[in-house]
Amino acid sequence: MEYVDGPLLVDEFRYARYISSLKKFRTLKEHYYNAGVWLRHFQEFTGLREAGTEALELILERCEEKLKLIEEAGNSQIPRNLSSSVMNYLDEQISLLSVEKIKVAGRHGDFGSWNIVVGPDRVTVLDFLGYHEDPLPVDLLKMLMNFEDERKYLAYSPNRVKNLKASFLEGYGPLPFVQRPLAVICETLHR
Repeated sequence: MEYVDGPLLVDEFRYARYISSLKKFRTLKEHYYNAGVWLRHFQEFTGLREAGTEALELILERCEEKLKLIEEAGNSQIPRNLSSSVMNYLDEQISLLSVEKIKVAGRHGDFGSWNIVVGPDRVTVLDFLGYHEDPLPVDLLKMLMNFEDERKYLAYSPNRVKNLKASFLEGYGPLPFVQRPLAVICETLHR
């Protein structure tokens, strides 16, 4: 293991604000482009393969854990049957995939700007403690949903966030084909 100098990408996100430096924003776009390149390379390096619906078991477990935490919060606005409703819905999506092959690759586990150190012409991704093989869209959707969340903050320019997302996707390259039920399952995990 070696020391990597540089700021976290999440700290550089301040340049997505309305009145921040355009020069620094262009550098931020380059960092997100490089993060997209890194993710594509990581998935290819760890090996793309096809699997059956058994590849979804960890996602379902994580969804169940998160739903349990939501229910335990005891918020009266949360329906009592939320967990069973969501899990039944996910089971329906899995049944739609029962004869399909699912593309899987290495998954970082917590891929996002909070685990990326940036420097000139490079990104270094940290914290692989959650590494596992998972469906291809898991890490990709985590980053895309983070952009969606950031667009809601009043200080950030929605147009700049949109440009950062476009840079990330440009770096990632062509999006792989993903069956709709698989995308729904992976998105549910992150929501």
